[in-house]
Amino acid sequence: MDPADGIIRQAPESEPGSSPPIRSSLRMAATLLCAGVLVSLLAGIFHPGAASANDHVAAFSEYANSAAWTGIHLGQFVGMAILVAGLLVLFVALDLHVASNSLDITPCGIDHINGWTNERSD
Repeated sequence: MDPADGIIRQAPESEPGSSPPIRSSLRMAATLLCAGVLVSLLAGIFHPGAASANDHVAAFSEYANSAAWTGIHLGQFVGMAILVAGLLVLFVALDLHVASNSLDITPCGIDHINGWTNERSD
């Protein structure tokens, strides 16, 4: 859509014959998102959980006796960091812009937001 007429527009196309940059960016975003979930799940598999979560003394004793507790939580943190990186790449890859004239709220009775010059003759 034309930016003057429409609400949402995409970034311009790349030159013919080459792979559009959005496709490689979307592939990178999907890879990061899947890798982040996979790393978090793999780290979570090793999380100690034999004791009931409602039995706090037993649960925290189990966590304290776990030699891999730090590595497990570091793995979960890295997985979430990779997932957030994937979301950021996806945000940049979509490259959507909202045209300023799409926020027309005149039907609500507000003509100018900054100056509050609402001159309705009700």
